[in-house]
Amino acid sequence: MHDRGRIMSGFAERIPARFWGLASLVLVALAWLAMFRYDDYGIDEGAARALLLNWAIVDQIAHPVAFAGAPDLRAFLFAILDIHWAGNLIAAKVLTLFVMLGVGLALHDWASKRLGPEVALIGTGLLLIAPVTVMQVDAIGKGPYLLLALWMGCVFEARYRDNARDIPGDYFLTLLAAALAASLHPAGLALPAAIAWKHRKQAREKKSRNLLIGLAIVAILFPVIRWGWPELNWLGNPLQPLGDILTGPRYETLKPSWAPGLFAAGLMLVVAALSLRKLADSVFSLSLALAVLIGFAAPDGGWALAALALTLYYGADLAIQLNRRLRFGHGLLGERGIVIALIMLTATTFMIADKHVRYVARHDIYSPTDALIKRLAEEAADPNQPFRAASQWPGRTMLAIKRETFPLPPVAKSPEALARSIRGITHIAFDYRARRNRKLARQVALLSARLETIAVLPGGVILKARTARAKQHPHPTR
Repeated sequence: MHDRGRIMSGFAERIPARFWGLASLVLVALAWLAMFRYDDYGIDEGAARALLLNWAIVDQIAHPVAFAGAPDLRAFLFAILDIHWAGNLIAAKVLTLFVMLGVGLALHDWASKRLGPEVALIGTGLLLIAPVTVMQVDAIGKGPYLLLALWMGCVFEARYRDNARDIPGDYFLTLLAAALAASLHPAGLALPAAIAWKHRKQAREKKSRNLLIGLAIVAILFPVIRWGWPELNWLGNPLQPLGDILTGPRYETLKPSWAPGLFAAGLMLVVAALSLRKLADSVFSLSLALAVLIGFAAPDGGWALAALALTLYYGADLAIQLNRRLRFGHGLLGERGIVIALIMLTATTFMIADKHVRYVARHDIYSPTDALIKRLAEEAADPNQPFRAASQWPGRTMLAIKRETFPLPPVAKSPEALARSIRGITHIAFDYRARRNRKLARQVALLSARLETIAVLPGGVILKARTARAKQHPHPTR
């Protein structure tokens, strides 16, 4: 038995550490796949529009998704799926899974160089098992791609700075990373801002001036192209996505508690305040901090993932420093007792939330928005009946119901003008409580002679044209 143990230990020692790391990533990927939902719901609106545009081009079909505006640059990344997996949502989720695993390796390398190998191991391990990470990958969300863009911007900017030529290839790669970040979320504007801050003292030099001009063009052009990120909920409650970091999805509760969000926000602010000097060390850390700050204007799951990354890496660094100052003995428990306790507490919280994520997926529990879209899908179930919807979430709606869906009409000068603009639309679905839809809701309320309410749900309201109902149920002739 002792010989067998020595053989096994010797065999394990001959395997490089990176192979053990890759094996652990395979296990993480399998765990994620077990927690995914495999229907057409829960997809990020921006990802849905990008995927639909790709599929429309591949299938050469005129598609109303074009009316929703230009998609973010994930559309180019999703183009590789068009080779064999056009129309397959699972392939897009697996691609996002690979992106997130690659981001985990990249952040581990960055943290090892900036904060130390111990911080890198703790931060990356907890980030990969966090429920918000699983939710973002499952939703094909912005978070993994935003972190990827910030890391790419950091790498390419450093290579550009070290290159002797005025405009090397890394110049364009840096601008491409900034464009990807800016197209995803207003938090992505943190990348050009961070790079500009790093080059502020060399602004008069030709090389830095070229980069600053390019970044300014990107920072102005892409928000204009994206029409100001229309799929985002501006000035929303940041405590809800921050609370999801600790609890996972809270779809069953109509009024979820603010306590998890307040705790996560307070912890993040304390970590950021105590790490201000280190946050300014590199382009990535500075852009991550600015992304969290700017993202408060439009908080969502992608922004929450960036906030979690900042909290985990710099929080682990602060915990190690605290343990060194409060060392109460020798040995492992004396030197790392506080850190181990925090790791166990955080990992247990995350795994309980991960179990809830899997429960939600397996029992077909939907978010308020998805529940509204699912109710609209029931209206579109009969292919022989006329159906043409206008939705606040045209991409997600079209993925789920697989019928023509257009964006919401703009607010008109009068209810009569609105009625003319929605001629031919049979159904309208939107969140009438949202700040952006209040004027539209007031105008729609004045069109009761043309529209009737068929469903009022926590996620919003569904209206149906009375002419559509008349065509479906004609009055018998006398």
